[in-house]
Amino acid sequence: MLRNFFCKSAIRICEQKIQLWRVHSMTTNAVNNLQTFLSGLPSGPKFVVKSGPHGPSHAVAVVHQHAVNINCDAYVVPHDRGRLTHSDRGFSSEVAEFGARSGIEAYDRYVRGLRREQLFGEARVTESGGGNSTHIINLASRGEYGKDFAATQAAAVQSAVYSAVMVADIRGLERIVFPSLGTRLGDLGAEQSAKAIFGGIFNYWQVEADEVMPREVIVAVSERIHEGFFQWYVDILQGGNFR
Repeated sequence: MLRNFFCKSAIRICEQKIQLWRVHSMTTNAVNNLQTFLSGLPSGPKFVVKSGPHGPSHAVAVVHQHAVNINCDAYVVPHDRGRLTHSDRGFSSEVAEFGARSGIEAYDRYVRGLRREQLFGEARVTESGGGNSTHIINLASRGEYGKDFAATQAAAVQSAVYSAVMVADIRGLERIVFPSLGTRLGDLGAEQSAKAIFGGIFNYWQVEADEVMPREVIVAVSERIHEGFFQWYVDILQGGNFR
């Protein structure tokens, strides 16, 4: 009799969890939301969307589009690691030129005021002050990596991506956009960059509960870069092997 009681209790708990999952799925479908959003971009870029580890409540996409043209809650902007980081190179300068200069400069002031060296992967959010994002997730993810440069950089990028997603979760940012980290001023190829970025995203989603933010993550490979480079990201995302 006692065993039957526990069995019935376990069945009721499972039924309640299934019902909650169904309600959650009906109210939040990030995959559909992201597909609709990307389909509506004026330039009609190519893109692929994949659901997160907990189903359609989370979604990640790779799109052949320059990141600054995508509306979002935050751009993830890589910076040089160090006490002074006057952000005048790469993606940070493009974000500044596109209207978010005050957000980049606010981060510069923060770094200049530090009395210690930054750690790899440190992330700090500033308000953008303009452009197509409301915030900037500033990421200390560039610098000297050691002898095995590419492999060490890939590990550092993955760790930094994890930090960026965690900060977005803490701040309640629903949609964030990454550039192709490590490929422009770094030494990573498309395959290494894709595995590092997607690995960091999925690792955070896998470890945390399915209610976490951000629900939508976009990896933007600039349309100025050859389509074959973009296809590497597509293949890695669809294959699901981020090691």
